[in-house]
Amino acid sequence: GLAVRDGRAWVALFGGFPFTPKGGAVVSLPSEGEGAVPRTEVTGLDTPIDVKFTPAGDLLILQMGTFDMTSGFLPGTGRLSVVDLRARKPELLLSGLDQPTGLLATSDDEIYVSALSGHVYRLKRGQ
Repeated sequence: GLAVRDGRAWVALFGGFPFTPKGGAVVSLPSEGEGAVPRTEVTGLDTPIDVKFTPAGDLLILQMGTFDMTSGFLPGTGRLSVVDLRARKPELLLSGLDQPTGLLATSDDEIYVSALSGHVYRLKRGQ
């Protein structure tokens, strides 16, 4: 996943293979200038797959879930969190997802999540 905001590119990093529990992160780096140094923004994530920003500037992080070497991604371990970047405190918005893959945040504060199962979830913040 990739998002751009305030002159920085934000990237979701799975954390390598095998996908170790809580080994993923979100980093950002300036979108212009030589010698740009990445900055770690959020750590302790389970295979983050996508990032987007809400109209209010909060960071949405979609995590595919927990990976097991024997059976792959464990059903129901995917989740969506929101992070207020001023406080750096993640808040769980949606859990129990099976391999979520895509994220969209609209201008009217709706959030859509797609999953490999073919499901699409719609959330309206504040409800």
